[in-house]
Amino acid sequence: MLRPAWREIVLAGATVLLTIDSFLPWYTQRWSTQHLATGRTTQHAVTASAWSSSTGWSIGVLLTVAAATGWLLCRRSPSLRRAAQVACLVAALAAPVVTAKAWLEIPSAAEAASGPLAFQPLPASGTYLGHVTRDALTARELNVSCGFYIGTALMIIVALCLASWLMPRPFLTPAHS
Repeated sequence: MLRPAWREIVLAGATVLLTIDSFLPWYTQRWSTQHLATGRTTQHAVTASAWSSSTGWSIGVLLTVAAATGWLLCRRSPSLRRAAQVACLVAALAAPVVTAKAWLEIPSAAEAASGPLAFQPLPASGTYLGHVTRDALTARELNVSCGFYIGTALMIIVALCLASWLMPRPFLTPAHS
């Protein structure tokens, strides 16, 4: 069995870290309440992982994991090698793009604050105040958590790792005397 190259170790490590990170908070919704009689303010927060907050983020994670896994599995097979490499690279490059697109689709805090102040009705039965509804996120600058940024960086690391394998190697020629 061949010893894994440093890129395979980086690729596998980044993929494992991304998988773990995808279950950490990618979105946090914070709010405060004030008790009218006592004036006491209470801070609240609800978090959600990539899986429970955004379809686009989930697709980005799945594309990256599939690309890295496919690359590592097909790397040793010469018959599937080139086609699999290109397919995996395309998937790995698409993952951060899909993830960033999903982030950009979240309304900004400025857009949310520009509307008139209004009382919000109680949430529908079966949900609770502060419930994170998948693909109905708000205030991306305030509510997107560090898990998103770490996950996106890991997706880019995986894509760069795969791209580095396809880059042409410098042609080494012996020195002529």
